[in-house]
Amino acid sequence: MHELSIAQSMIDVILEQLSGQPDGVKVTRVRIAVGQLSGVIPPALQSAFASATQGTAVQGGILEIDERPVRIWCPKCQSEQPALSPQSLRCTTCHTLSQDVRSGRELELLELTLVDPEPAG
Repeated sequence: MHELSIAQSMIDVILEQLSGQPDGVKVTRVRIAVGQLSGVIPPALQSAFASATQGTAVQGGILEIDERPVRIWCPKCQSEQPALSPQSLRCTTCHTLSQDVRSGRELELLELTLVDPEPAG
């Protein structure tokens, strides 16, 4: 399951982004984009994320996955169009085959929601 290594790499990137933040800052939400052609299975990534966050500032945080459809450039329509499916890179309007994939390969960190540490009492 390569989703675990993806989740661990994602946590490494998030923790790097937290450097310079006050001690005790927690990540409560992580929002990412995952394209249909990325090779990532969102439910497997959700499961791996929970394991990868153990003992980190992201533990207990929620992973939100924005799934991105495959979009192609259609040479016949002369516009960006959705593909029929990830397996069929044909324009949904005219069914012309295209090899010009414009989106659907994403695996991007979009947003982090942070909570400041509790003030010492």
